[in-house]
Amino acid sequence: MAEKKKKKTHLWKIWLLSFFVLLLFFSISSFLTLFKIGKAPDDSEKEFFRKLPNYRDGRFLNLEPVEINNRKLTKKAGFFRFIFDSPNAPKRAYPRKELIRASFPDKPEEFNVCWLGHSSLIFELGGRRFMVDPVFGNAAPVPWVVKRFVPSPLPAGELPELDFVVISHDHYDHLEYSTIRALRNKKFPVITSLGVGARLRSWGIPKKRIIEMNWNNYTTVAGVKIHAHPARHFSGRSFDDRFSTLWSSFSFERNGKKIFFELTADTVSISPASAENTVPSIWYAWKSMRGTNAGRTTTVFPTKSFRSSKIYAGVCCCRYIGEFLIWQCIRIMSQ
Repeated sequence: MAEKKKKKTHLWKIWLLSFFVLLLFFSISSFLTLFKIGKAPDDSEKEFFRKLPNYRDGRFLNLEPVEINNRKLTKKAGFFRFIFDSPNAPKRAYPRKELIRASFPDKPEEFNVCWLGHSSLIFELGGRRFMVDPVFGNAAPVPWVVKRFVPSPLPAGELPELDFVVISHDHYDHLEYSTIRALRNKKFPVITSLGVGARLRSWGIPKKRIIEMNWNNYTTVAGVKIHAHPARHFSGRSFDDRFSTLWSSFSFERNGKKIFFELTADTVSISPASAENTVPSIWYAWKSMRGTNAGRTTTVFPTKSFRSSKIYAGVCCCRYIGEFLIWQCIRIMSQ
């Protein structure tokens, strides 16, 4: 009898120990997940935002509203595709070119585009090199959720020398914690939309390196003129911070050439109900760049490279992609 009681007590100790181990694991995981969300703008920043025409009641606004059906997004078919393999995943491996730092010339070219997946691109324009939306990991705060279809062809540690980096908004597939931590000791400036700087500062990017922009503002970095344009999208990294930071399209101009990084197309797969107003929104931003001496404009759109995608696109490196593929889009839009 005593032996049976002793055995029962031993089992209870094992169960209790297991419970505390699991509790500790989930506590640490929750803390790390919260840290990867990053800090939201503080009260002084919000006070400044209240004076802006595109900010009201604690939220940034679209020129045209975006309709997002939260109930539909959280249904089983939609929700679990973020966790498990997507039925939309490609059936075979993407064609891709492995890259290292030596793949890039020491002196950047007049025009070159290297696409690393979704909206991560390395541009060379007028002898300058810069990157937009660098993401080398998965598009979620935990490692097993929203994985890439294939790894980035360029490891983060092999990035060539950059003059600056641009981050369009704070969604996980455009702003990733581990990537930013890998870049925190670099010297180049980081240009981003209003409010996103708070995330970057909380991850170790010094304030003096961050330039935050509102729509229709511009700055010049390394001789490249950078404009922030309206985009039809939204922001947020948790359940209660949607629209708390701004989202932007960007254009870059140097030596008579111009590149338009267009964010609005990223909304279509998230909010199909809003798709009918997406092209007019793209047209509004693109039209604002016409009538200048910048010559022909190359336009790029985010495409899908993660498990949550409804549209799949490869990960590759394309020289002069704007001259051949993307330019066809702009020709259609300009008719």
